[in-house]
Amino acid sequence: SQSNVNLSPVIGSAIKEIWRPPDIRIIKINFDASFIQDKGLATTAVLARNYKGDVVGAKTYLFKDVADSFVAEARACERALVFAHKMGFQRLAVEGDALSVIKKYQK
Repeated sequence: SQSNVNLSPVIGSAIKEIWRPPDIRIIKINFDASFIQDKGLATTAVLARNYKGDVVGAKTYLFKDVADSFVAEARACERALVFAHKMGFQRLAVEGDALSVIKKYQK
């Protein structure tokens, strides 16, 4: 079946963002990564919530031999999409704080 994915860049700032729920039939996937440069390690997290804000899935991943923070964020975005597919989510709103990664995936 066909999936609808809305990749929305969320830019971090000094103003705290308030989580906004998706429409009723959409699952919102948030992803993020942390990167330890001197060890080449990245930890990524994926969180899926429904329109009520209920957590309907979550996963963390550890990656070794990561070159930089861009790669860490790209892997987090990739894992978010793979996670959503494995969970069977078909209509998504995907949010992360790496604008350049999201723009690449949109292409």
